[in-house]
Amino acid sequence: MNFSDKKKCILGDLVTFKRGYDLPVSMRTEGIYPVVSSSGITGFHKNFKVEGPGVVTGRYGTLGEVFYVSSRFWPLNTSLYVKDFKGNDPRFMSYYLRTVLSSSFNSAGAVPGVNRNVLHKLSVPMPPREQKKIAAILTAYDDLIENNKRRIDLLEKMAEEIYREWFVRFRFPGYDKVKFEKVVPVGWRTGKISDAASLRYGFTESALENSKLPKYLRVTDINKKSFINWSKVPNCQIDEFHFEKYMLKKGDIVIARMADPGKVAIIEQNIKAVFASYLIKIEYDPKKVTPYFLFYTLSSKYYLGLFSGADSGSTRSSINAGAIGNTSFVYPEIGLMRLFDKTVSVLREQIVNLNMICNNSERNKGMVLPRLISGKLSVEDLDIQFPPSMLEETEPEPQETAYG
Repeated sequence: MNFSDKKKCILGDLVTFKRGYDLPVSMRTEGIYPVVSSSGITGFHKNFKVEGPGVVTGRYGTLGEVFYVSSRFWPLNTSLYVKDFKGNDPRFMSYYLRTVLSSSFNSAGAVPGVNRNVLHKLSVPMPPREQKKIAAILTAYDDLIENNKRRIDLLEKMAEEIYREWFVRFRFPGYDKVKFEKVVPVGWRTGKISDAASLRYGFTESALENSKLPKYLRVTDINKKSFINWSKVPNCQIDEFHFEKYMLKKGDIVIARMADPGKVAIIEQNIKAVFASYLIKIEYDPKKVTPYFLFYTLSSKYYLGLFSGADSGSTRSSINAGAIGNTSFVYPEIGLMRLFDKTVSVLREQIVNLNMICNNSERNKGMVLPRLISGKLSVEDLDIQFPPSMLEETEPEPQETAYG
């Protein structure tokens, strides 16, 4: 294709897609090659089907989800992979396809030009040299985000390990000088969650004729790591109503009662927000329990399993405030809880800051991506320094040479 010719084309002129291959979980053997489905990497196998680098997207229902794979890989039959890039840069095409597929083909049911030969007019990408520059800019954003996420994971594991060391294994500061009685350190007490906290249901939007609300926190705004990305929380005006009893403040803890019962989060930023009816706010007495100790206890596997029903092998659809409040709870000595909060707060502050950097990077990338892809933001005369991940891509040594 003549890349200098800014004519229109169909997607099939730019890349050739091919359906992935069957590989049931029962047939997989742990290895080094990524197994890629329509939702991304789902595991690793000892064999591969496709040489890297590669680009994979979903066949149905997940258009716009595009994954770049730097190494050899096995694309599953739920996905489509690029068999031929036709001279285009693979990394660039991964960004290009994310933009094109998410904006144009979400209702098509399959990637156009592959199964149904659906045509759509597209702008021809710029020459490969410029494509690589654009890929370098966007990859730098992705590398920053990924590196910070790894740092966040490490900090979270450190905080969780401190909790387990102190309150599960009982190796807290000064433990060797403490007497134990019935497996519990002397001075600790057993009670219920309601002994130190009251529980309040969230606000129901349908109760108002006028739906103008402040930031409106929902269960889905709390991610798997119990962190809230406030930039994605619905934001409305707060001028006309007073929601004192539904307002959240720094240090508050919320727990999901429906949709994902047992999911818990702690508010770590100063922000005006109302919590939705599917959430319950735990209003604790700071003289009896501390926020981070309460948060890490409720987010432990035991309580998550208890509230979600997983501990009994079932899946609970909801849980009420009464059941949460009546749950048994072990209260350490308040001085130890405060020391734990002081220790962990240093790690949590770093987590919050890194999450903000990730969110800002995602937002900035989202703003620059369409301008780069469309060519409105030219990179032709830019001297681009390629990020290490683009310079250091290497293939793992194959464990098996046969495809299968």
